[in-house]
Amino acid sequence: MNKTEIPGLDYQSNAGFWDEFQTSDGVIRPHWQPFIESLRTIGASEFDRRWQSAQQIIRNNAIVYNVYGDSEGAERLWPLDPIPFVLPEEEWASLEQAIAQRATLLNAILNDCYGPQDLLHQGHLPPELVYANPNFLRPCHGVPVPGGVRLHFYAVDIARSTSGQWWVIA
Repeated sequence: MNKTEIPGLDYQSNAGFWDEFQTSDGVIRPHWQPFIESLRTIGASEFDRRWQSAQQIIRNNAIVYNVYGDSEGAERLWPLDPIPFVLPEEEWASLEQAIAQRATLLNAILNDCYGPQDLLHQGHLPPELVYANPNFLRPCHGVPVPGGVRLHFYAVDIARSTSGQWWVIA
C-alpha cells in the first residue's frame, strides 16, 4: 500500500486495484493537483466544517431515495462523498462519447420495436424478449413520438479494470 500525506486526509491505496488518485509509485495524478491544492489551502478544519454542513443540508431538506424492490421500502438519505470523483477532461470526453453512442443505439432499438420491427423480422431480436417483457407497451406500437426520442432516461454504472480500462457494468 502507498500512503499519500495530505492534511486532514488519511489516504492509502489498495494494491491490485486501479487507483484514481495516484499512480502505483504514489505520485498524485496531475488532474487531481488543483483539487488537492484547494484542500491544502482551506485546511482540515474548514474542510470538515463544509462536509458537516453538506450532510446537514441533506438531512434538513430530506434529500432521499428509495431502493425499489427493497422489502423495507424505506427512504434513505442521499449518500454524498466528501471527495468528488475527478477525471481528466479527455478521459471524460471519451466516456461521454461512448455513453451517448450506447443511448443512441438503445433509442434506435426502441424505435424499431415500436415501429417497423425489422430487428424482430430479421431474427436479430427474439420475439419473446420483446413481447414477453411486461414493459413493452403493445398499444404504443406504431405511435409516433416527437423527434423520434423514446429513451428519455438512461443511466449506466461504470467501473475500471485493474489496468484502468472503463467498463459498463450495468
